[in-house]
Amino acid sequence: MPQFQFVKPDHVLNRSNRWEPGSNELAVYFNIADLRGVLTRNLHVPAGTQAHVLAGNTVRHLNEGEHNIETFWDRLNHLFQNPHGEILITRRAALPVCFALDDVSSFDRKHLRVQARLKVSVGDVQRFRNHFMLQPGTVTTAEQLGELLAPGVRQTVHEYCRPRKLDELLGDLGATRAALCAALDGSAREHFAELGLDFHGIEALELHHQPSAADLAAQARAELATQKQQALGDAEQDQALRERELLLLGRILEAQTREDALRQGAEDEIEQLAESFRARHRARQQAARQEQWQHENEQSEWQHIREMARIQHQAQLALAHAREQAELELEHQRLDNDLQKLRIQARIEQARLMEDDNLRTQEMQAQREQMQAALARDEALRQAKAELELQACELSKQAREKAAAREHAYDDALNNQRIHDLQREEKEKNQAAELATLDKLVALSREDDQQKEERNARQAAVQQKHELDKLALLGSLPQHVLLTQVHEPEKINALLKMALAGNHMQMSPEQIQASASALPASAPPPLAGGGHAPGADAASAQAVTSAIQASLDAMAKKENSTLATAMQELNASNHASLNAIVTVASAFADAFKGHPPAPGGAAAPAAPEPNRPPMPQPPAPARPSMFVTCPNGSCRTTNLAGNQFCGACGHPLH
Repeated sequence: MPQFQFVKPDHVLNRSNRWEPGSNELAVYFNIADLRGVLTRNLHVPAGTQAHVLAGNTVRHLNEGEHNIETFWDRLNHLFQNPHGEILITRRAALPVCFALDDVSSFDRKHLRVQARLKVSVGDVQRFRNHFMLQPGTVTTAEQLGELLAPGVRQTVHEYCRPRKLDELLGDLGATRAALCAALDGSAREHFAELGLDFHGIEALELHHQPSAADLAAQARAELATQKQQALGDAEQDQALRERELLLLGRILEAQTREDALRQGAEDEIEQLAESFRARHRARQQAARQEQWQHENEQSEWQHIREMARIQHQAQLALAHAREQAELELEHQRLDNDLQKLRIQARIEQARLMEDDNLRTQEMQAQREQMQAALARDEALRQAKAELELQACELSKQAREKAAAREHAYDDALNNQRIHDLQREEKEKNQAAELATLDKLVALSREDDQQKEERNARQAAVQQKHELDKLALLGSLPQHVLLTQVHEPEKINALLKMALAGNHMQMSPEQIQASASALPASAPPPLAGGGHAPGADAASAQAVTSAIQASLDAMAKKENSTLATAMQELNASNHASLNAIVTVASAFADAFKGHPPAPGGAAAPAAPEPNRPPMPQPPAPARPSMFVTCPNGSCRTTNLAGNQFCGACGHPLH
């Protein structure tokens, strides 16, 4: 346990036997033997203190207030004979003791700076005497108590903070203060009691996190790594953006038109690139305008400063010139007056030397009058100088007002110019915004037109495919099926000619001759719409045969054009539904089974020749069939009354 030596408290003896405790003093101690011959008045114990008289192992307490020395020393007279008689004066209230601990660490190895203020007081006088009262002096907090109590307080604070994390300590300072007070009350109270002190709790507690050098280095390394990672990510992103931009530029350079680039799938990229280019262009223009405006503002500010300096310089120069002129004139007048007074004084001295009394008196009187006039002029000059000062102040005020008016006018002109510039800038911004909006509208309109064209092209392609499919379907149908779907006589004749030409192109010459010889005996169907059947005589049959034979070559050469013309005529007409095929075929079959023709209709079939036996008629079925199978077995032909030969191969049907 460290022991302390104290200096003799001279201030106790020099204050009328009074001890006035300082802000950091807990107790004072002195020997009674040192006070022999000093105590001549009453002994005063200050308020808030208590005196203790120690003689050997006995302690007598004196409360605060006045104590008569006579009665006091009568009761304690033996103390002067006791060389170990002592007096201790202590505070009644607790004294705060401050501690600052910089080496405290938490569980997560975070360094803390703990500042605590503990309240202690003198408890056991004998123990306090054994530790502190080795030599007369005072017990202070900074020198004795702080250094003596610091090890125990430091150990308790370390034991409390080491198992806890920093967040737990700094989270709730009230709970931390209460817990630390309880820990000090349990552990440090014994140490305080050994020193004769009582512990009254913690008055204030402050915890500050103080990063160590290692923590700062680790934090710096982490920040540096984060910055490097961020810089690397930014560099990679910039590189990717540059590569993407190069790719887009390559696509644009490879495409001859915008439509080509759009067909290559770069629509979004091109739009983004164009928008980026437009934004950069606007930014460059804005930066250029800002730089120009900044330069103009600097120039205008400098011109403003120069103009203000010129105005003030002119005003001050004019004022100084006017004052100098007035002061110079007054100075000339004052010098003239001083010279005049000197001359008058010299003449007075000369007049005093005159022997004639009358002449001397007259001269002295005249010179005195002149001196009075000179003094009056002196006073007038002083008044003129004062008036000049007032005029100078007035002129200075007027000059400042004029300068302020000119500055105000210049500021108004400059503000008007700035307002004009701001209006121009706002107008340019509005124009730029309108142009950007117009560009967007044009781009949207172009996209709408492009989408409309693409939609129309798709619809046209679908319609064309539909027409081609219909033409292919119609081309795959036999001519007699197509014949049943039209009702105009011209189209029926065209289809019959086309069917007849197609059949005869596949027939041999013998079949053609047989067909021609059989034409008079056959009964072809009547034409719809009032047409008449071919003639029954041989001349008509021979003419038909010759016409067919002559047209075979021409029809073979013009087959493609004829078929195309027929297909166009079929596409131009309104076809009936395929569901009406059976009904139309039944109507044709009923018309050619011997029913009389309608009035104004086709002529009756011609009678067979007398030399040729009539062809047997097949039995009439319940519902006639539209098609019959050729005896050749290779094709089907139309089951119409009067047909003698197959329309596909020319083989006789019966």
